[in-house]
Amino acid sequence: MIGLLVAVAVFSFCLMIYAFIQAYSDNKQKKGQMVSKLLSQRTYLSWSDTLVKRLEQTEWAIGLSPKLTRSSISISAVEYMLFLVVIGILLQLILTLLLGLPWWLVLTIVSTLIPFGSNQYLRFRQRAYVRRLELQLPEMCRLLSSAISAGLSVSQALLLIVQEMEEPLSQELAPICRDIQLGASLEQVLTDWSSRLPSQDFHLFIHSILIQKEAGGDLGKVMADMSTTLEERKVIQKSIDAVISQSRSTAYLLPVLSVGFVLMFHRLFGGIGLLFQSWIGIVIIILFLVLQVIGFLLVKRISAIKV
Repeated sequence: MIGLLVAVAVFSFCLMIYAFIQAYSDNKQKKGQMVSKLLSQRTYLSWSDTLVKRLEQTEWAIGLSPKLTRSSISISAVEYMLFLVVIGILLQLILTLLLGLPWWLVLTIVSTLIPFGSNQYLRFRQRAYVRRLELQLPEMCRLLSSAISAGLSVSQALLLIVQEMEEPLSQELAPICRDIQLGASLEQVLTDWSSRLPSQDFHLFIHSILIQKEAGGDLGKVMADMSTTLEERKVIQKSIDAVISQSRSTAYLLPVLSVGFVLMFHRLFGGIGLLFQSWIGIVIIILFLVLQVIGFLLVKRISAIKV
């Protein structure tokens, strides 16, 4: 209990430091902008702002920023990495104070779990983002069908959709409409959008537009039929999700319960740190982790039903 309280206190202290630095940075930046606007002079950044600017120009920050945008996470790459550092420190304190593990093993676990957990979290958020886009696709097809039937072109219909629909679809389509207005071809813009959007429904939607544009035909009717089909698929998918929700929750609950039981027995009887002092104990721990991963993947695989 004492170790847990210490970990919570350290975590709260780290959050307080981060909030102070962020507030100080925002205040300094606002003051600099006001001075620059009034005096028409160059804005001088503080050392913290300069450090953040340099970190944002590094390769890992440049590569992480598109992932955060695709995951619908409205923070910068530097802020996200700061959160990972805080979580890593908190996890290191928990493993050291509660389990009494050696420092080299704690560093190995933290350096492995933090990147893996971060990648899994970003993938989860990206799938959720794509799922939100797919839920808006039937309405988009309906609006596109009505606009084309009224005599508008595909480019004009997409601009109308940006104005009428809510986020995230309007936010996703806004750069596409801007590129078209700047002179880019509709085919190239839609092809690039299809390549960076991991969704089979959107791939079908985009290729339907491109094929109908090249071969000719009633694109309005095609979009209306696609809207009806997607609505029916949405109803069926919701029914399947309701049926297999218990299996999906089991896939996430089993590893949590297993780790919880291990921690509970350690608090009651102690001695879990002895497993890391012999090869037999290390083999048992590796076997435990491997079986947990296999069980999780099997349950996820069985419950992954797509329409």
